[in-house]
Order: sequence, then C-alpha cells, then structure tokens
Amino acid sequence: MSQDMEMSCDESVLHKLGNGAKGGYSNSLLSLSVKRKGILTANPLAFGESHVKTRIKNILNFKKPAFWVIVVAVMAVCTAAIAFAANPSKNAAYISENYKISLRYPSYWKLNPNYVERYEGKDGFFQVGAIDGENMSIDEVAKNDAFHKLNPYGSDPKIINRTIDGQEARLILPSADQAEEMHNQAGLIVKYPEAVKIGGSAYHYFILWADEAHIEQIGNTLTFLKKQIGAEKSSDTSTEGIAKLVEENLAIIMSSPKQASNPHAYIQAHQEEYENIKKLGGEKALQYMLSQFESGNAEGLRGHIMMQLCKELLGFRNNVTDETLTPQEWYGALSIRQEVKLPDFEYDGSDPIEKLVYATEIEKNSQPQRGFTIVAPKIFGSYEEDGLLKVFVTTFSATYKLYGNVLDEVGGSVIPSAITYKKDNSGNYVLEKYEQAKDGADWQPSIKKFCTMPVSEKEIPGLADKIIDHYGNYDDIRTLRWKNLFKHLKANGIKDATLFNSRGEIEFSISNPQYIN
Repeated sequence: MSQDMEMSCDESVLHKLGNGAKGGYSNSLLSLSVKRKGILTANPLAFGESHVKTRIKNILNFKKPAFWVIVVAVMAVCTAAIAFAANPSKNAAYISENYKISLRYPSYWKLNPNYVERYEGKDGFFQVGAIDGENMSIDEVAKNDAFHKLNPYGSDPKIINRTIDGQEARLILPSADQAEEMHNQAGLIVKYPEAVKIGGSAYHYFILWADEAHIEQIGNTLTFLKKQIGAEKSSDTSTEGIAKLVEENLAIIMSSPKQASNPHAYIQAHQEEYENIKKLGGEKALQYMLSQFESGNAEGLRGHIMMQLCKELLGFRNNVTDETLTPQEWYGALSIRQEVKLPDFEYDGSDPIEKLVYATEIEKNSQPQRGFTIVAPKIFGSYEEDGLLKVFVTTFSATYKLYGNVLDEVGGSVIPSAITYKKDNSGNYVLEKYEQAKDGADWQPSIKKFCTMPVSEKEIPGLADKIIDHYGNYDDIRTLRWKNLFKHLKANGIKDATLFNSRGEIEFSISNPQYIN
C-alpha cells in the first residue's frame, strides 16, 4: 500500500509538471533518502527513503497516458459502477432453530412450499437436512450420500475436504452425468459440534444441498446457532427488556450507511441486528413497535425500518397491500387479521385401515401451537401376523393457519412410514410401533429395513422398491392433500379461504371446483 501510494504521488507530480521535471524530481528523492537514512519510520513524511530505486526507475519510465486511454478507463469505471449499483449483492438470513444453524442466501429466492426447508430462484436453490450418522466418520457419511444407489450426484461425484465454522466438512460435487432433474445439485456435509434432536431423534451431521454454482458461497456463511445466539444473548423478555433489545438494535441499524436514502440499505448493512429483533424479540417486539406507531414515534428512517420489521413479523396477519404508503399511513390502514382457530382434520370414511392410519398420522404430525394439520396418506399395503397389524404408508402432512380469509402454510413433510398395531383385549387395534424413513444417506436403507412382516420380520418382496419409486412422483397424495383441506374447511363453515405461493400466485382456493369429489 505504501509503495503504491508513493508511486501514485510521483506520477501525479510528473503529470502536472511534465517530463522535463523527471531529472530534478529524481535527484530530490535521492537527496531526501541520503539525508534521512537511518530514521526508522514506516511511512516517512516526505516518503523518500523507502523503495527509492524502484521509484526512480518508475519516474524515468513514466509516460503521460494518451487522451483516449483516459476516456476508455473512465468509461470502464462508470460502466462497472452502474453495474454494481443496478445489481447489488443482497443476501437474506436463514435461521433454523430445528437444525441449529444460520446461513445466508440470495434474497430473491423464495420458499418452495412443496418441499421441506427449500428455497429457490431461477438461478439456483438450497435445501437443508440432517443425517443420523451415529458412530460413523464424516468420510463414511459423505461417501454414503455421494454414492447413494439413486446416484443423486451422478456416477462419479467428487468429495473435497472442507472446514466450516470450525467443524469438519465434506463438499460433494456432481459428475458430468448427473441427471438433469437434479438441477446441478451439490452437497455439503458438516459435523455438528454436538448432536441435535429433531423430532425426538438425534442427528450428528448437518447437510446442505444447493446448486453447484451457489453451494460454496452459501456454505461459507454457515454458522451453528448455539454459537450465534447462545447464552450471551439477552434472555430478558420483560417489557423493559424487549424495549431495550429493539432500541439497541434499531440504533445500530440506523447508524450506517449515512449517505444512503433507501431504508433497505441500512437493513442489508446490519442483517444480524435486524434478525435479532425478529428472532429474539418475536411477538413482544412486534407489540412494542406497534405501540411506537401508536404514540407517533415512528417517523423517517426509524419508521421505515420498524414498518418492514412489523410486516415480516405480522406475515399473513398484515392486511395492507399498498407498498407506497408511508410508515404512519401503513399503520393507519392496518387492521390485523385475527387467526381463525380450527381443529385438525378428521377422517370421515368407513375403511377401517384408513381410519387407523389417519388417526395415527394426525396424532404424530399434529402441532396445535402452530396451526391445524391436514394429512393425506397413500397406503401401500397392510400385513397381519400373530395379532400384529403392520401398515406401510407415505403421508403428505401439512400444517396451516387461517387469518381471515388467507391461509398460511407453516410447515409440511412427505415421509414414508411403517405403522404397527396390536390388538387389545377388546379386539381393537392400538398403536404398537411407529417407524419413519430417516434423512439423507440413511433414507433408502431405513425403508428397506422396515419393509418386513410384523412378527417374523421377513422381507416383503418388492414393497420397499414400490415405496421408493412412488416418492419420485407423489402427485396423488399432493392432490389428496388439497381435497382433504377443501373438505376440512367446508366442514368447519369456512366459505372463503385462499393460499398463495411464494410468487404471489393462488395455489389453493376454496372456490376452486377441482377439489370437490
């Protein structure tokens, strides 16, 4: 840096004084170097004694650039400036308390409701998951996933050692013969600092799937949630504590960049503080900020940032769609949609096996604190042996909330299961065992493992392959899910309800006749 600065100054002098000054200026530098020799300074006031030989050579070789070179250089800089201004790097934060991680991804990618934890855009995607991997090394886990029988990465993927957030990691890059429908999927497996529990099961490895162009860009932002929002974060949930949390983080967000006029520039510059308000403050932070609007303390930049925070925290409860309103106008038009509480879906058919399966899947997937649950199972077969009944099923489960006439899909999954029932003294079947397919590299082996008879545990020929093949195209249970949702809403007296996808398009409407049997 020092040498570049010196030469820049030299060239500036010659640019102004002309080539005739080369000799005198070079002598001046040499003279200063001799007089100041022995003075120990990193960047002397007149420069001089550092890099003198190189500087004098540069001076003697200096040529004033031609006018056309200057014009081209200026045009190149202007073009680059316009390009960067028009296409700023905008990343959104993804934080999962289930998977205990956070990462950053292109903000224009949207959640795909047809998958579990998958975000995508026209140029790529990412999806997260976890692998059991107990008593397995990371190399074994990576090899199992990379060379899975279904060849998700092609026939000859490449495994590369990486370190992510201080943890062992393996990057899996696809080979040239990877199937086109995998959309250039690559994988990144990272060992958890300590096992995490998801749905009652322990997982030792985190896995990130993304297209090859984005996998390392996203993976390098991965941090484990325990480190990020551990005990050092505020746990004061009192009114005063939440107010302090909001105000302290707002102050940091509003601190820079001072020259920016767009509120989103401040949010982008301070994503961590912005997420702190949402994740650590939650509903209480929302109520505090709404009280600030009520008292008129939401003007200017402060109002715009709080309005954006409130919109994200409100989600589908926000009834205001006009994006041109000022923060105070937005608050004036706000009429928070109230949640319509609904029970979980109830099967109303007469098939005894279906009745058992529906009741079990609702029990296992019900999340009343998050909303009402709809299930849509496909039964592949039921087998009875010595008083035990074992049913094999793949179930599409989805949980919704209803705000006014707007549906919000808050979660969902499609998971193959084996459900074993036992007859009680009254001759009724009661749940004995519930087995689900595992994630990642364990998925296919776990299905093959449970596709056995209930007592003898003999393999049921062809059953596992049937379940695995169906998973590649489960449009039947996707449609059944919509039909069951339609029936459930109608049965509970709901006459108007619409679900929008991530692109703002209508995905489901109760007025759509295609869901009527």
